[in-house]
Amino acid sequence: MELKKMNVTVSELTEQLLLKEAAALDLTVGEILDRLVLRLSPEDPYDAGLLMTEYVLISAARLSPEQFNQAVEFLCSMLMGAADCPVEQDRLQKLKLAYQSSSGIQ
Repeated sequence: MELKKMNVTVSELTEQLLLKEAAALDLTVGEILDRLVLRLSPEDPYDAGLLMTEYVLISAARLSPEQFNQAVEFLCSMLMGAADCPVEQDRLQKLKLAYQSSSGIQ
């Protein structure tokens, strides 16, 4: 994909969030914007997992640690509801329990 240079005007908050997430994910602001705008749909499970992680972090950038934990727990619940078979539900339940025990959530 050919890269183009752009000069954009954004709100101060958008700038702060883009810079924070770019630093946290070791990406450029342009790479963050590409991912947001293109809404990539990778075929590789690893790439899909990375993309989902980026979206979760970007979506939660303004949450407190407690709110972030609540959001992750809600996400796990939503994923469990979307799972098509008992094996997937079992794996998602184990992930949710592992997250809860590592973060101190009861």
